[in-house]
Amino acid sequence: MRTDGTGGSNPGGFTTHSDVYVSNDHMYFRGTDDKVWRVRTDGTGGSNPGGFTTHSNVQVFGDSMYFRGTDDKVWRFDFSEGTLRDFATAALETLQGWYSWDNGLWDYSQWLGVWHGGGGWWFSANALNANIDFMSITRSSGYLTVVTNTFDKNKDHNFTQKADVYDDEGWWALTWINAYDLTKDQRYLQMAETIFNDMKLGWDNTCGGGVWWKKDKEYKNAITNELFMAIAIRLYQRTSTAEYLTWALDEWAWFQKSGMINTNNLVNDGLDNTCKNNQGPTFTYNQGVILRGLSDLYAVRQDQTYLTVAQQIADSAINTLVNRDGILTEPCEPTNSCTDNGNDPVQFKGVFIRNLAYLSKFTANPSYKIFTYNNALSVLHNDRSLSNELGLRWSGPFDSADSIRQSSALDALNAGMIVNGTD
Repeated sequence: MRTDGTGGSNPGGFTTHSDVYVSNDHMYFRGTDDKVWRVRTDGTGGSNPGGFTTHSNVQVFGDSMYFRGTDDKVWRFDFSEGTLRDFATAALETLQGWYSWDNGLWDYSQWLGVWHGGGGWWFSANALNANIDFMSITRSSGYLTVVTNTFDKNKDHNFTQKADVYDDEGWWALTWINAYDLTKDQRYLQMAETIFNDMKLGWDNTCGGGVWWKKDKEYKNAITNELFMAIAIRLYQRTSTAEYLTWALDEWAWFQKSGMINTNNLVNDGLDNTCKNNQGPTFTYNQGVILRGLSDLYAVRQDQTYLTVAQQIADSAINTLVNRDGILTEPCEPTNSCTDNGNDPVQFKGVFIRNLAYLSKFTANPSYKIFTYNNALSVLHNDRSLSNELGLRWSGPFDSADSIRQSSALDALNAGMIVNGTD
């Protein structure tokens, strides 16, 4: 508020039972819910660091905040200390700052200034998946209402009508299978089956088979078909419906012959108009989803060849799609071009790292666990703000905050807990 009494605002609409302490472009205070709140001075990015509650003002010195807890103990919380689970908890709570209870989606408009419809649609599927993975790994249930709300607010169109691309549907199918595994709610499994039935409409004999990327049927790419295979085999594992196994096997037979896996054992983006490898970028997520599908095919068929291919792809990725410190790096990062044509690449690394952690359960190769954990640590030490916001470059430095960066890097923290425990 100005000295003449004009220009007052209520950043973020927050209410408080304490004084407001400002430090490092953030406000700290005791909310009317008695939670310790840390909010950017413009009112965005609110989080409840460490999940603490307080009966006092909150003071900040350096990297630490001090307050009287609701247990009447004096508490000090250091933003640079804690277990992997502590940091994952804080990062997940920060992610919820972009969640809209009204539409059940993670709206990154706080960052871009506008909701981009289909683009944010698949990002929200991955953000919800990160929530579900966290609860599965930590055996907790604190975000089940988020799962239910997202489903209820968007179920009427079966998660197939907000975008004209089959791969967007695929992300939601995998997420609802994950939600079913956590809750055993049949609605989620049935929704995944409904989505898969729609994706089947994208398969035809052009290029010998495979699912189209978009419903205009102009391009066949890797990620859509990797998702199709992963969904099919996971549905088979949960329903024993033979059709799903047939689809998974047919997809893999076609994918192997498609030429999209190059001579360096990396997956390029898709096929050109002559049905040949288009030599497109080797995005990290194209090396990730396939690991899950092949691991599950191995689990069902006990055929070692599936794991052999998966390990060839994983080995190539963790040795080439990295920086000099061995930290996962998207091909667009060195040229600062990851957001030149949308924001999809910002999400990709999280997809790879969570699926590499899954593959590690099926192999005796310690390098997958080491790589996964080192990346989780790098996110914590090099790519995190004092508000537990996580950036694009996992090797640092932290650049900026949005729900896409947050959920992708949260995948790394979740994966770190998978391979090394929650302590």
